[in-house]
Amino acid sequence: MAHEGIEPGRAVLYNLPALNLPTPYSDALRSLEFNRFFAGYGGPRFTVCTGDGWSWPLPAPHRPEFTARFRSRADLDAVIRSDGEALLARSFLNGALEIQGNFFALLAAAEYALLHSEGLSRGLVQTLTRLSSEFAHRVLHMRGSTGPRNWRFIPCPVDLPPGFFEQWLGPLRAHCCASFHSPQEDLGTAENRALDRACALLQLRRGDRFLEIGCGWGSLLVHSARRYGVQARGIASSETQATAARAHIYRCGLDHVCHIETRDLRTAPYPAESLDKIADIGIFEQVSSSEFDRYVKSLQRMLAPGGLLLLHRMTPVRSGHSLVRSVHPGLPHEPLSKELALAEGAGWELVDVETLDQDYARTLRAWIARLRQNSETGRGRVFSHSYRAWLLYLLEIAASLQAQELQVHRILMRRPARLRAAA
Repeated sequence: MAHEGIEPGRAVLYNLPALNLPTPYSDALRSLEFNRFFAGYGGPRFTVCTGDGWSWPLPAPHRPEFTARFRSRADLDAVIRSDGEALLARSFLNGALEIQGNFFALLAAAEYALLHSEGLSRGLVQTLTRLSSEFAHRVLHMRGSTGPRNWRFIPCPVDLPPGFFEQWLGPLRAHCCASFHSPQEDLGTAENRALDRACALLQLRRGDRFLEIGCGWGSLLVHSARRYGVQARGIASSETQATAARAHIYRCGLDHVCHIETRDLRTAPYPAESLDKIADIGIFEQVSSSEFDRYVKSLQRMLAPGGLLLLHRMTPVRSGHSLVRSVHPGLPHEPLSKELALAEGAGWELVDVETLDQDYARTLRAWIARLRQNSETGRGRVFSHSYRAWLLYLLEIAASLQAQELQVHRILMRRPARLRAAA
């Protein structure tokens, strides 16, 4: 067995023996490393096992709440020994790894792994860490990213049939943070309340020229046009999404006041002062910290003086946090305070900031439960690859929130009346 020290006070990283060495030796090493890493773990019991007989921990009287089951020792060892960072995600997506049992119990193990894995670049202890904290990044590169649209990072494909998203987002297909008033409240009611809250914060009035960036399948556009009489425009993230949103708007009889397109605001912004209100609350799609300054300046030019901008932002708790930067390439890696300072430096007036952490954690749990339920009933099998990709992304975000690595805020800003946009 080879090993080497990283630096004083840091972990010793072990390389597994070649797979043709005696199986008991390899089994003992696996168990030793898992025992060491999870020595301080006190959350729900779980098991990592293989289809050909290896298991950690050893059988015990209490049934585990969830199990990570690899098809074989070889599949597990290949993941552990791999220098490539996509293999574990590929194992899950291709069926060589299954996660069984209570997915919400997985969050406790993920939280422990997130808080104890800093500085580890390879080794056995990564196996459980990657189950939650690195899947989103790997899946993005495996699926093939088409690059950001309108400065935006999209973690998983949205150019899928609407039926896939309706399975777990619900009939509204709203992909913003819901607003819950009680633990017993259903997702649909909480989503409608969130849409109402967004419209109220934006002070929407009849005739307002309203733009939603990252409008998804049109839930907020329909809501605002139907209840507030606005002239609504939306920017979708794919033509498939835009087509589905247009069909929904047409069925609602609002196609004369709602319009959807796939415009890239970096190269084709709207004319100066041509909008009264702008919303960017699609929580799946975020603008990176490096682009945030340019982004809010561009939106300010498009807004009329006194116009309002509503943002939902998912940011790390600490500046430049390594977890957020490695797991979410392209997503914000600076804390909210720095982003607000950039916005104020660009001339925005800060009107209101609210934390959405608890509501978003509940929203994620509802989405995860619905996604798994539809998969188990067979509806998700048609979209098996996409189901697994989205499930792992949602689990990773939920784990990061639970570990207090990420935070979610709703931000309302105003373009001061004294400023004039450049012609």
